[in-house]
Amino acid sequence: MKHYLIFLFSLLMVSSLMAEESISLEPIVVRAAKDESLAYNYTGSVEVITRDQIDHTPARDIAGLLKTIAGLQVYTRSDGSFVVDGRGFNNGAGNGSRVILLLNGMPLKNGDNGAMDWSLISLEEVETVEVIRGGTGTLYGDGAIAGVVNIITSDSQYPSSSSLKLSYGSFNTFGGLFSLNKRLQSGFYNLKFNYGSTSGSRRKSENETKNVKFTVAHFLNEKTEIEGNFHYGEAHYNFPTAITSEEIEKYTSRFEGAFPFKQNYNIFLFHGGLSHDYSPSAKVNLRLGYKDRKYDYDTGIGYNNHVLTFELQGMKKIKMAWLENRLFGGLELKKEEIFNPDVDTEGKVAGIYLKNDFEIGKLIILDVGYRFDQMENVYQGALSRHKKFHKMDSYHTGVLFKVYQGNSFYFNYARCFRIPSRDEIVQYEADWMTYRVTNISLNILSPEKADNYELGVRTRPADFMRLNAGLFYMKVKDEIFVENYINKNFDQIVHQGIESSAWIRPMDLAQMDLSYTYQDVFFSKGVYKDNQVPLSPENLFSASFSFFPHQGFIISHISRWRDKVYIVDDLRNEFSRIKSFWVSDVKLMYKNEKGRIEFSIYNIYNEDYSEWAGIKGGTDIGYFPSPRRNYELSGSLYF
Repeated sequence: MKHYLIFLFSLLMVSSLMAEESISLEPIVVRAAKDESLAYNYTGSVEVITRDQIDHTPARDIAGLLKTIAGLQVYTRSDGSFVVDGRGFNNGAGNGSRVILLLNGMPLKNGDNGAMDWSLISLEEVETVEVIRGGTGTLYGDGAIAGVVNIITSDSQYPSSSSLKLSYGSFNTFGGLFSLNKRLQSGFYNLKFNYGSTSGSRRKSENETKNVKFTVAHFLNEKTEIEGNFHYGEAHYNFPTAITSEEIEKYTSRFEGAFPFKQNYNIFLFHGGLSHDYSPSAKVNLRLGYKDRKYDYDTGIGYNNHVLTFELQGMKKIKMAWLENRLFGGLELKKEEIFNPDVDTEGKVAGIYLKNDFEIGKLIILDVGYRFDQMENVYQGALSRHKKFHKMDSYHTGVLFKVYQGNSFYFNYARCFRIPSRDEIVQYEADWMTYRVTNISLNILSPEKADNYELGVRTRPADFMRLNAGLFYMKVKDEIFVENYINKNFDQIVHQGIESSAWIRPMDLAQMDLSYTYQDVFFSKGVYKDNQVPLSPENLFSASFSFFPHQGFIISHISRWRDKVYIVDDLRNEFSRIKSFWVSDVKLMYKNEKGRIEFSIYNIYNEDYSEWAGIKGGTDIGYFPSPRRNYELSGSLYF
């Protein structure tokens, strides 16, 4: 396998050197880089998924799309929600994702459990998905160890229009989205209503979501824009507990959902700001954000979460002969409060960052950056109070060499960190297969610290082909795992591997998207030395094929393969591994200027598989089975 990976990487380098200079590359902008870098000028691993690519996959939601991207791992939970992590990090308990989710540039990470509010976004609203893999702590600070996913919605991309989408599928699944977009002489506004409900692929796994969104923008003049985004959402989930492999075999359709617990939450979001272009080479952005999130479980655990953020950004370009210098920096302030009957938490963050790009003779880009964060966290329980201060540094340096237009090599190093989430500090002792709490205590943990090294290539050997590949090596100190139901720091974990992707469209009638990830994640010290990290697959592969037999018609097929993995918390590697699986989906679509109709079949070969499993009853393995074959029919109208 290692010889094959070296050969693949060498092949990409050779193809880059052989590429024709006449090839042109569209100027794709990566807004997740904050300074809106061009994708082919970014000194790291980056991927941009366009709306056209989204239409050419059978993915029904953000989770399905992210599962096809190299370097990301997505675990679907029993209620249909999901957690996302990258580069072999184990987020099996959902307590500490090392991937930052952004919605139009605003972080959506929850301070209580480090997870994301993925249910706020439907795939129909998405215009672009930007993925930056690896350490991005200089720009985003806490938690940006494995990467950033920035989801850009289509609020301002189109002229005045309205649309309505309705869908119905297996397990009594219904969805509806209404969107109204109005262009004005000096701005625009957008209003969206989104509803979804399902009985779930398992009994007692019903869920329902409702979202209302309003975006308004006004151009004060040619250089100044002000924008505001308002979002209210509700969700009601049932979480069935794990079942054994013997129980799975008993059910021919919907799996049993014993001992479910219910979660209800509502959320209000605001993010907006002002941007001003002083000149073509100087720009200032002011951004404000507020989040109010309330949720509760029928087990007695409940939260009320308030987050207030402020960010001031500035960019200046300086050009001198053969050297172009782009200086970018900012100040971030954040206050977060979490109220809970057991332990209240208050957190304050002040961060400052500076990033400088040097473009030398149009052939070399040198990128350096530094960030300093000062944090204070207070945990107040009924019987104890704990205050923790952190002063954390993040920094990076990278270099990119351009061979021909659209063909480049890069190398970078980044130092990042992650502060333990509230749910890792506040230790609930419970049977996590039935979610019944037995005791609560404060568990003081150290921040995770990661050194990340990357070497990669982006090449376009022909007009119909784009290839990307990168090697990464990461050492993580004090990585947090659950051992015997208690969160603990572990001395040093190694994450290493390769990420590769290809886009090929040799003719107008067909297109192919491929991705492959190899990762080797293991304990390099301590009692578990040389053991594999649980829930971290060694191999991930995705292949998507799209055919265009006639104008407006699209037939898409995607297959995903995931290697077998050790179950969550099996640090000793002593239990049977979750088996590997190969899952395929297909979609038939017809679209024109008035609308579209789609029919999708998911898990077409009716594979029995689970993405997540844990220890149940001390000796058994409890699985959360994924849905068997299911269907969806949807239609959209544009008016």
